[in-house]
Amino acid sequence: RLLVQQGLVHSQRGPTGGFTIARDPSAVSLLDIVDAVSPIPRIRACPMRIGTHCHSLCPLHTMLDTLAEEAQTMLASTDLASILARPTRPLDLKIGSCAVMIGENTDTETPK
Repeated sequence: RLLVQQGLVHSQRGPTGGFTIARDPSAVSLLDIVDAVSPIPRIRACPMRIGTHCHSLCPLHTMLDTLAEEAQTMLASTDLASILARPTRPLDLKIGSCAVMIGENTDTETPK
């Protein structure tokens, strides 16, 4: 619903309904999608409310805010079309004593 409200997807109700992309995927950044659903919070004040940090961030919170800014920059510079064009990569998951390969044609379990 949030993606519909932001004009990123169209929705169609009913048995043949579903969602379709509302804009050209090359015109939609990953940041557009993230901001529509759950924007990346930036640190503008000390989250711990330490009085001595009221006019500046401590080194830790400065680093964490820089990471948030870098994530926003990376997402803003990546469009949906480029993500859709990338190949998938199988995941090696371990469940109990079995290794499970999930990905292209690798949905079988292999005992370890």
